[in-house]
Amino acid sequence: MSMETKSGSIWLSPIRRLRDAIKGFWSSDESLKTSASNDAQVPEEESSNARATEKAFSSAPRLNDELFVLYKPPDGLPYDTEIIFVHDLYTEGSKEAWRTTWTNDDGTCWPREFLGKKFPSSRILLVSYDACVITNSTQGRMDSLSIVAENMMGNFFLQSGNVGQTKNCPVLFVGHGLGCFVIKNLMIKACVRYMCNKEEKTKLLRNVGGFVFYSPFNSGVQWDLYADESRQRNSLTDCIRPHSAELSRLNEAFRSLRRRMQEMRKSRVLWSVLTICESHETASRTRGRSQRSGTYVSEGTSRVDCETFHFGVGDHFHVCKHQSTGDVGYQFLENRLDFILKSYRKSRINSIPKFDPTSIENYLRTIPSLELFRDLSPCRIPSYNYGSYNYGSYNYESYNSHNSHNSHNSYNFTVHHGGWDEI
Repeated sequence: MSMETKSGSIWLSPIRRLRDAIKGFWSSDESLKTSASNDAQVPEEESSNARATEKAFSSAPRLNDELFVLYKPPDGLPYDTEIIFVHDLYTEGSKEAWRTTWTNDDGTCWPREFLGKKFPSSRILLVSYDACVITNSTQGRMDSLSIVAENMMGNFFLQSGNVGQTKNCPVLFVGHGLGCFVIKNLMIKACVRYMCNKEEKTKLLRNVGGFVFYSPFNSGVQWDLYADESRQRNSLTDCIRPHSAELSRLNEAFRSLRRRMQEMRKSRVLWSVLTICESHETASRTRGRSQRSGTYVSEGTSRVDCETFHFGVGDHFHVCKHQSTGDVGYQFLENRLDFILKSYRKSRINSIPKFDPTSIENYLRTIPSLELFRDLSPCRIPSYNYGSYNYGSYNYESYNSHNSHNSHNSYNFTVHHGGWDEI
């Protein structure tokens, strides 16, 4: 009887067990290599698209900490339009939200492939900023919209970025989720610099063409996709709560600013907003737990303060991932951008006047009374006190929004007119 056979069963010596383990390792390794090779060869078209997208992102020059150039005119030709994309919140496990947000299911970076062909003389920029929902030693350190926007504006105006500084070059902003409010905050901060009569900072405002917002949660959301995250939450996520005071103030400031700029430019198209809302239910993003699905950003909260509203295709995370130029959401986007650019070039170029207090006071006199405002906005949070409306003296100063979690949120766009404050 063999030494390896005892009592009708097979006994393997330690040496043989080691030999078989080594053989099994090499066999599985070869199998994995073969399998990976086959997987790469079967979907040839998808693989080609993925490689092209990876090449596009790897070749995207990084202008500074927050800006990547996704597309620019070939052969060193100058650009006459800037299109800037700003992403949403992301989870701790996500990486490079600045590019994955705008990459569709087949790996195509659609802003480059679709918009680059439609607007070949444009410069397309992707913004990267810290919007992680979890705070740890390396992520989630930007804990307020104001800080995010302030940092972004600094990167915009660096010589490496030079965003909005080219004469007669319209700037179009595209935001998703939280990115919409980063853009709004950025505009408010630029407006404050304009009010201070710093001519070198007025160029961005003069060049703003319009905005496209994907699923903006203007009055918050009814359920939190990230509620089950076990680690410390970034206070930046506080603004997604229903009826966030911070978000309400920001929305009021942005609405007022847009109306004022449209009057100055004598155009209802410039500084206009197109909103594209998600149409499908969204699954929660927390890993390792039972997932919940439901409507994340509803029609009611995303319709606020926009000239045009449409439903797109997909849930919250896919509504901005256009699969083709035939995608209804993409067609809305492309048509809107084209319309804004034509209107911009027909308007009086650089028509924003120098800061004129008399002009601002005349504008304030056109604002409806408090009673009418309450009738039009019955759901407004009651904690805002507008006081009495009169035609007294006025001045500009910073408005600081303080809440129990954060004392850094300032919008710097408050018009004091007697006892009446418009934020």
